[in-house]
Amino acid sequence: MTVAYTLVTVLLLSIALVFSLLAAYGVYTYGRLGESQYLEDSRAITGSQFSAFFEAETLDQKGLQDALVQYCEQGVASEPIGGLFDSPQAQILGNEPVFFSAADGQVLAACPGRGGLEIGQTFIPAPQSGAEAAYRSALRGSRQVWEISERLPEGGYRLYLPFGLPNRDEPIAVLVLPLARMPIVPISHYTPLLTYLLPVVLLLMAIVTPFGAFFGLVMASGLSRRVQRMAAASDQWAAGKFEDLRVDKSADELGMLNRKMRSMAEKLQTLMLSSQEMATLEERNRLARDLHDTVKQQIFAAQMQLRAAQNLLTRDPGAARLQVLEAENLLKGAQDELGVLISALRPAQLEGTGLAEALRRFCADWSSSSKIPVDVYIQNERSLPIAQEEVLFRVAQEAFANILRHSHASRAGLWLDYMPAFTRMRIRDNGQGFAPFTPQGTGFGLGSMQTRLEELGGTFSINSQPGDTELVASLPYQGA
Repeated sequence: MTVAYTLVTVLLLSIALVFSLLAAYGVYTYGRLGESQYLEDSRAITGSQFSAFFEAETLDQKGLQDALVQYCEQGVASEPIGGLFDSPQAQILGNEPVFFSAADGQVLAACPGRGGLEIGQTFIPAPQSGAEAAYRSALRGSRQVWEISERLPEGGYRLYLPFGLPNRDEPIAVLVLPLARMPIVPISHYTPLLTYLLPVVLLLMAIVTPFGAFFGLVMASGLSRRVQRMAAASDQWAAGKFEDLRVDKSADELGMLNRKMRSMAEKLQTLMLSSQEMATLEERNRLARDLHDTVKQQIFAAQMQLRAAQNLLTRDPGAARLQVLEAENLLKGAQDELGVLISALRPAQLEGTGLAEALRRFCADWSSSSKIPVDVYIQNERSLPIAQEEVLFRVAQEAFANILRHSHASRAGLWLDYMPAFTRMRIRDNGQGFAPFTPQGTGFGLGSMQTRLEELGGTFSINSQPGDTELVASLPYQGA
């Protein structure tokens, strides 16, 4: 993988080099440097054609005129492209005047039919454009093409080329030469450049590739080990094992990533510990509620039976014996409930039967032990999820325990209605009533019922007044 990565990198760098050279050449050809060379070639070649007329003591004006006419008929101001870095051939604009102007502005020679300037007329450059500044620079003897040229509106150029006599610093004449814009170089012109670059690129790849692969393997081996350590540590963290929390102190991106992952792992470890503690606390609360709703209530009922047996012992030993037997049955039931809780099973009364039948048996047993008649009404009986059956059964146990302990009722009733969207259980008694949700000792009581129901998305309400107390527990139907 490292070798492949190195080869691809070298290839991309080579391609980037080729395009960079082509771009640089394009800038050279079409940018300011290319235009400058284009104008400089025109200045040099044109100057060589007319310099002989200004080397004599006197100016041969007729010979200059004939040479200028022949020059205009040729229509070019420089040579064609000969080498890779030669500028394109400059074309003379056919609709612009070409003429020699003396230092005082008098026209010394002019190509006929080009803008109306004739020999002997006076040339006055337009001050609004760059003509005046370029013309003045030429009269001072400047040879810098950007000082002695102006750009024409249609995209071409106008050169002002100075010519002087021997032993004189200041020019005596200026050639005004209009040139077309620099033409586009044909694609065939780049062929020598590509021919030159191809061996360079191949040589670069041949030299760099083995060294790049070697150094890539050396450098990547350390990175690979660090990445593998991070991957192994993340697998351990995903499995809940946080022993591997080593810190990579490097200042690069992998070191930063390692430190961020380590911080994340520490927070995850703290969160998991907190979650485990919360789960343990929640389970303790659940077991406490279950013990309160089952074992405590049955022991309390057994205590009531034994107290009644104690009162009957001297007057009616037979009845006392029955009370003791009833207490024994209640204690056995409490023992069974403890076994169920220890095994994390459903309530013993729900084993092997549904909620409706368990409530019928419970109400019958409770009525028999408490001597309080209970009416049971169950409609549209169906199966429910185990969790819902357990909650409704526990609520019924707590409710009837409260009736026996506090209400002094003479009659009670239970209604279990299986509705299409929910299951509703109502428990009523004709006792003395009470104020709902008023703290009563240290037990769970009504708060336990409400908590159980709300954990499953249910509702809980109580209406109580002397002679009529009704408890309503409702759970949404979820199917068995």
